[in-house]
Amino acid sequence: MFISVIDKERLLRTGFIYVSFSMFLGLFGAIYEIFSHGVYSYFMLYAFAPTLCLGAFPMLLFGLIKNRLQFSTPILYIYHSGIATLSTAMVVKGVLDIFGTTNKLMIIYYVAAAVELMFSVLMFLIINIMVPVKADEKTGTA
Repeated sequence: MFISVIDKERLLRTGFIYVSFSMFLGLFGAIYEIFSHGVYSYFMLYAFAPTLCLGAFPMLLFGLIKNRLQFSTPILYIYHSGIATLSTAMVVKGVLDIFGTTNKLMIIYYVAAAVELMFSVLMFLIINIMVPVKADEKTGTA
């Protein structure tokens, strides 16, 4: 299945959702820093970055350019889960830094996010590079 008009609209809508979520995380971090009595954490300050760089930019880019890439819904869901896991990890790490404590289990967030993101990108590349497209799908004829 190739990207149709509906799929491109879905990618654009997802990109705009990521932009709004990035703005929410930036605002949340700024408000949290105001009430933290001068203590700050770079994790909290840049918690918006994963959703903006890994979520909004790729979705808007793939939604705007004309391409013949195949997107699988389960792979996109795993990719979105990786971004959500990474954003959650950064917010939780920021809260712990501001509170003045650490936790050994924070590494699990980063490992889980890395596994999800790498798996989804690998599967996307396998689908689009290694799996040949049939002749009738390439031309759009039945």
